[in-house]
Amino acid sequence: MLLVNIYKPRHKVFFIGPDVVSLAEEYNQLLKELSSPKIKSIGCYSLHETIGRGSYGKVKLGVHQLTGKLVAIKKINKKHAYLMAREIHHHRQLQHPHIVSLYEILSTETNIFIVSEYCHH
Repeated sequence: MLLVNIYKPRHKVFFIGPDVVSLAEEYNQLLKELSSPKIKSIGCYSLHETIGRGSYGKVKLGVHQLTGKLVAIKKINKKHAYLMAREIHHHRQLQHPHIVSLYEILSTETNIFIVSEYCHH
């Protein structure tokens, strides 16, 4: 148990149990995540370290939250959408063992996320 002194006119002492402390820690962690400008997940994917950079954005390592499958997620600002439309259009039609597979396209107000097969070095 954590002992907390609250100074009021009578100097009352309150005992706060471990359940209340863990709830407060969880709340603070959630508040920190929600107020962070960095996106931690998109769709069913959690975002991890940057694995590449290009002219129009970054490529992050992603993990599908249900299957644990690794993916590459290219994040592109929507102001470059007109440049990426052709790439996305053609990539959707390609299926070949030597070409990275496109899984899905996700979109937010400001960004486009291209989720594709992750290839180890």
